[in-house]
Amino acid sequence: MKLPTLKNKDGFTIIEVVLVLAIAGLIFLIVFLALPALQRNQRDTQRRNDVGRALTAVTNYSANNNNAVPEDQSEVDVILDDYLNIADDDFADPSEGDYPLTYGGPADSTGYDLGTMYYEDGTRCGDGGIPDSDHGDGTAVGSRTFTVSTTLEGGGVYCQDNR
Repeated sequence: MKLPTLKNKDGFTIIEVVLVLAIAGLIFLIVFLALPALQRNQRDTQRRNDVGRALTAVTNYSANNNNAVPEDQSEVDVILDDYLNIADDDFADPSEGDYPLTYGGPADSTGYDLGTMYYEDGTRCGDGGIPDSDHGDGTAVGSRTFTVSTTLEGGGVYCQDNR
């Protein structure tokens, strides 16, 4: 009497299926962990672009006002209203809403608020992106020099000046 033989069946073993599921889970985990950092970097890039846009608006204001730069909050408000928030083009932080463009700024990086843009006249960008009123050697920055700065979600302060 002959014993019946088993045929090899086509298909995957349970170990192969578990291995594929584990690899797929690992890929999803990496994407899930990387996505918030990518979104934060995208928002910070928008903030950097907005600082440049505000710097251009102040430069345009200066060109239209005999090279005078804003010297108080009321003049900065004119820039916000007449140069930045025009033709339904809102000047807004990507996560915090409309930017307040504030005259003057904090003395150090701990005083910066996310979603606030700071304008300072008689300053240049110094160490760590903090606006500074001298050249680092005690000599004053010119009266037509100004900075626009904001804090970044990823950390630090981003500053641009008109030098």
